[in-house]
Amino acid sequence: MHRTSSSTWVKGIADMFASQGVDTPRLFRAARLDVGLLDRPDARVDVEKISELWDLAVAWTGNPALGMDSELSARYVNFDLVGHVMLSSPDLRTGLGHLSRYLALISDCTTFALDHDARGYWISIAHIGATRPIPRQRVEYALLTLFTLCCWLTRWELRPLAVELTTPQPAATGEAPYHVAFGMLPRFGQAAN
Repeated sequence: MHRTSSSTWVKGIADMFASQGVDTPRLFRAARLDVGLLDRPDARVDVEKISELWDLAVAWTGNPALGMDSELSARYVNFDLVGHVMLSSPDLRTGLGHLSRYLALISDCTTFALDHDARGYWISIAHIGATRPIPRQRVEYALLTLFTLCCWLTRWELRPLAVELTTPQPAATGEAPYHVAFGMLPRFGQAAN
């Protein structure tokens, strides 16, 4: 199955890149993508190309923590219709259940689960259908964006009790971006994000 994400979602990411000094038309040319896709709400972008955009943007900005900024996540995220479905939910858990059912509208290359164990509820994210490695920044941004969405939906300044990432260690920028984004240093080298 060919995996893709909504051009509306990718537009939010491209706008976030642009806010960090990335020339979006040049970025899309380098990835051999038509930048006009961003103006077509019905368009989809291949999972491999999204990772390529992330890799190029990280290289061009020289920022290995690109996307690890809650303000940027809040400003440029676009859950569109799915976010409005979640807003009508009576509580966050129900809203996240709606997100898990409708996530394919945003991206069918991202998986999302809400699990419960003795430690509490866990939100986990993974990317599927890719042959190239998914850039750590893409995964970290997705997790931060989901956390930011939870704060927006509840209108509370939430703090996670724990954050776990599959990457073996912090980005080259060190621990500070994680403390700012999540209020803590994640546990690295874990089984899931």
